[in-house]
Amino acid sequence: MRRRLVCCAVAASVPACQCFVQQGLSLPSETRIAGALSSRSTHSILRAKAKGKSTAKSSGGVAKQEADVWQGFEASRHEEFLAEFWQKKPLLIRQAFSEFQSPISPDELAGLSCADDVESRIVTGGKTPGNSDWAVRHGPFDEGTFEEEELGGSHWTLLVNEVNRHVPEVSDLLQRFAFVPNWRVDDVMISYAARGGSVGAHVDSYDVFLLQGTGQREWSIEAQPIATAEEEYSRLVPEIDARVLEDFTAARSWVLSPGDMLYLPPRWAHHGVSLDDACTTISIGFRAPSHRDLITFFTDAVASQRVPQTAMYQDPDLTIQANPGQIQRGAIDRARDAVRSAVVAALNDEHFFADWFGAYVTKSRRDHAGYPVPLEPDEISTVYDSPSAVVEAMKRAAESAGDGGPFLYRSEGLTFAYVEHEGEKGATLFIDGHSFHLGPGMVFAAELLCQGPRLSPRDMGHHLTGAHAGDLAHLLQQLLLGGYLYAADD
Repeated sequence: MRRRLVCCAVAASVPACQCFVQQGLSLPSETRIAGALSSRSTHSILRAKAKGKSTAKSSGGVAKQEADVWQGFEASRHEEFLAEFWQKKPLLIRQAFSEFQSPISPDELAGLSCADDVESRIVTGGKTPGNSDWAVRHGPFDEGTFEEEELGGSHWTLLVNEVNRHVPEVSDLLQRFAFVPNWRVDDVMISYAARGGSVGAHVDSYDVFLLQGTGQREWSIEAQPIATAEEEYSRLVPEIDARVLEDFTAARSWVLSPGDMLYLPPRWAHHGVSLDDACTTISIGFRAPSHRDLITFFTDAVASQRVPQTAMYQDPDLTIQANPGQIQRGAIDRARDAVRSAVVAALNDEHFFADWFGAYVTKSRRDHAGYPVPLEPDEISTVYDSPSAVVEAMKRAAESAGDGGPFLYRSEGLTFAYVEHEGEKGATLFIDGHSFHLGPGMVFAAELLCQGPRLSPRDMGHHLTGAHAGDLAHLLQQLLLGGYLYAADD
């Protein structure tokens, strides 16, 4: 079985969960917890009171405009999307994924927020004029957190980051966005909001697709992006633990239903408000490194990897100067030359820069201490007792030309990417900031591992028995032991 690292909520038969049953949401029939999370069930974790269906209307009387609206999001339109909208302007996509079913229920999301290694928060506010009632609480939470008397019946939102790391079905959603490079993916954040729930009008510094999972949410956006951080800061509500815009002028507004999706480029102010007690929104975020970070972390890498610890400023030709407090031009020139020579040499070394960049952009920006979990050989699978046994089973399956397993899955939440070096110099495979150098004949392995989340014996084909079968087997075993891959039969 493919593993599922999620703390799920309990059966729909629990009376306290009836509010969601009344709204037509199907809850899981049993708790299933695997992997690193503890065996915990969180009974009736969300107790929002059912209030019936809402008539969707735009906040503040803003007319709903249908400019820049697509119907559907077929792969044939991805190139058009990149050319016309990506990092340029918003796009609303009605039924981006037809008959879409959310891969996680509100109860499961709340259960996940109770886990120690899950980043979550609850935002309340938006009830009072002036945006003065916003408050943020950080997880992990417990069952009592979600009592109605604790949060109130409306105007609260639960947000859980990196759900794709814990729930394979959520991770699989990222395959629908494979027209954007792997290294640009940040995470999949999912929110549940009671009626009126919101995080306030705000700005994000990354590209984001806002996919409606269940219920309805009204989204409003401003006419133009906020160009500078200074402008954003000048508009924030003061003295609250949230970056909420004090003034927000909605230029366009839409109501999204399950399967609808809104794309927003970086720094485009937006405001979303739940219209019912069944609202979940799936936010697929794509990061881009800032120039400040590129410069900072690259020069750190140059200093730590290319400059000897014994390299020091030297002035053997020092002479007495009139004022000891003066920093003379010669000293400045020596220091500048030392910095310039090291940085320029590193920039001119294409292999070094590519390897640094690949490791940097695939490393999670969050603290993943202990993940992935390195495994002992007998922990690789419940079916196979060692990495070599997995590879041998794949080889036998490939030779039989069948469709069976075993299959190898990339550990969820890790970024896989690669750089192919020029001049028949092979490739470097990057996984969550770690580098694996592959020879010229092994470039195919990097391509296969980065193409999708699953590798089948058929995908590996003749490579398992070809000229580089030994190198491939060694790489796969290394990745299995490191926890970067795991084996499953389904």
